[in-house]
Amino acid sequence: MAIDTFEMSNVWKRKQPKVKLDPHMYILGIINEKHHWKLTVMIPSQKKALLLNPLGESSADLKRCKESLHET
Repeated sequence: MAIDTFEMSNVWKRKQPKVKLDPHMYILGIINEKHHWKLTVMIPSQKKALLLNPLGESSADLKRCKESLHET
């Protein structure tokens, strides 16, 4: 399931998304934060996530990705 950047940013910020997310599907989305783009793929049913940042992943981003995954 691919979701737009606004919805993925809401998931990233731990806000309630406006679309219903199926926890058994892959969730693919782009996060826009401070005019910088990051790609994330989440698999909530397996508690797995992948974060791709062209400038490198920080430990804070990895922690936030993990926390966002548990709330989906």
